Amino acid sequence: MEEFEINFDPKRYYKKKDVRMGSVNYNLANNTRKVSLEEMADLIGNKGHAFCRALLKDGRKEENFIRQDFLVLDFDGTLAYKEFKERSKKYHLPYAFTYKTLSCTKQDFRFRAVFVMNIPVTEQKFAKAMNELIYRMFPEADKNCQDLPRIMLGGKGIIEKNLEGRLDILHLVYSVQDYMFLIQPRNYNRDLKRLADKIGVRIYNGRLGFARTDDIPKGEKKNFIIQAGIVMLCAAESQEKENKADKRKNKMNLSEIKGYDEETLKKACPLLQDHLESDEDLPHQYKFLLASSLCHVSGGKKIFFQGLKEHRKKWEGDWENCIKYYAPKKCEGVCPYYGKKCICNSLYQKISSKIVRISSLDEYFPLNTCEEELKQCLNYAVDARENALFVIKGQTAIGKTEIYCRMIQERKDKKFLIAVPTCELQREVAARLNKMGVECYVTESLIKRVEGIGIKELSDEIRECYESGYGKYARKIVRSFLQKNKDKLNAYQHSRLKEILRGKDECVSTSAGCIITTHAYLMMMDLNLFTDYEIIIDEDFLMTLLKKTGEISLKDIQYAVDHKIFSKRNTYLLNEVLKMKDEETRSMDF
Repeated sequence: MEEFEINFDPKRYYKKKDVRMGSVNYNLANNTRKVSLEEMADLIGNKGHAFCRALLKDGRKEENFIRQDFLVLDFDGTLAYKEFKERSKKYHLPYAFTYKTLSCTKQDFRFRAVFVMNIPVTEQKFAKAMNELIYRMFPEADKNCQDLPRIMLGGKGIIEKNLEGRLDILHLVYSVQDYMFLIQPRNYNRDLKRLADKIGVRIYNGRLGFARTDDIPKGEKKNFIIQAGIVMLCAAESQEKENKADKRKNKMNLSEIKGYDEETLKKACPLLQDHLESDEDLPHQYKFLLASSLCHVSGGKKIFFQGLKEHRKKWEGDWENCIKYYAPKKCEGVCPYYGKKCICNSLYQKISSKIVRISSLDEYFPLNTCEEELKQCLNYAVDARENALFVIKGQTAIGKTEIYCRMIQERKDKKFLIAVPTCELQREVAARLNKMGVECYVTESLIKRVEGIGIKELSDEIRECYESGYGKYARKIVRSFLQKNKDKLNAYQHSRLKEILRGKDECVSTSAGCIITTHAYLMMMDLNLFTDYEIIIDEDFLMTLLKKTGEISLKDIQYAVDHKIFSKRNTYLLNEVLKMKDEETRSMDF
């Protein structure tokens, strides 16, 4: 009968809360035991004894690695047992036994799976690669349990046993690649290269560098590890060093930015302003985000350390050893101001894009010439007989707003509808035109009018509607609310809501020669009612049209389809998304 030597805790545990990890750690470091697989399954799965997946001598440390026969996965409610079984069966990955963990309940089913490899692994690098591969096959497993000397607690009941099952190493390698291609086909080559770099193998014949010794030409047997007839073709040492130095290479393509002082940088980055002016240290991730950009700015190190309150020595060491070799980190997902006060990839990108190298070949024009040309363009568009869109570009700070305000003042023969990005700018333009003697009608945002009535339930729903980018449905929400609650509303509330529903056409009847609104309000207006108006949209309208856009990876969509997370209809639509060609677009109603 085949026996396996394992690090084994002789103490039995019945409940997770009774486990004392210090005691378990000591027992595992000082006790090994030879057991049959049948005995091992009973002791671990049924009787709650802890063990290690790898055999370790003289202490539970990675450098004390001797051998590994088992691969173990821990699922803390992240994957249904049925799905685990189906994937194992689909890819022919037989497990020896599975058991319920000590914290498993009917409501929160947690389990571990133990695989027995078909060959003993005595090389640490080879064993680490196998652990990484089984986790790639089951990414839902707890990744904190991936290191070689990890303590694996016992359980309170065997679920299934297949003691004759052995996991073929090469089949695991091929299955991982098949699974990677299934869930992310477009990025397969990139992801395969990254996985190879992580486990330290070469790509051989389009696959990860594992093969039988007989399948590899003699000339290829360089820098390899052999385990019972299986060869692991390791990446060359120079290649491994190159992979580790990738982050340092990034700096070689970046030029140092000069000419920015502290005040200018603070204006460009509100997070940097917080770093320099706050009485407390920012969280580490914010400081690292700033440091990765400032290390590429002349004088950036000095500015960064001016705002540092704690751990100066640590940061000085990190700056010299690694930070200055990093490419600037992206603000999205880290910076609290991203999407609110600014949208940029990084501080480095923001300030580098503002620098223009002036040469003698650049051509410039006097400001008054530019103003005159812009005025001519505006008048041409206003006088055009065809029903057309005119896009007029103007340099920042050339005075576009002032020029079209003067044109409105002069052109008494025309009526204008002006749309600006924000309510603040709306008020500013109205004040400027009023000073010029132009009577203006200023639209009031629907959300402000609703909030003024004092119905919190409706106000919250309308605000959520606007913040989600669906402001065009706000009136429908008001109408629906009024119909459902007309018997509960007082006369004032009823009257005000009726006014809001009529307000869509209010500005049509105004006698004012100019209507000033916002981009968001313009999107809700029926422009067929304003055919006698010249419509001027100030600034880029796309930012309002494409508000609250996001993205989701194809991998996540595939996961949702595979796990039947959504309804049949939505799952069908997601499948249609996966079938779409590159750069194809479709509108779908989920």
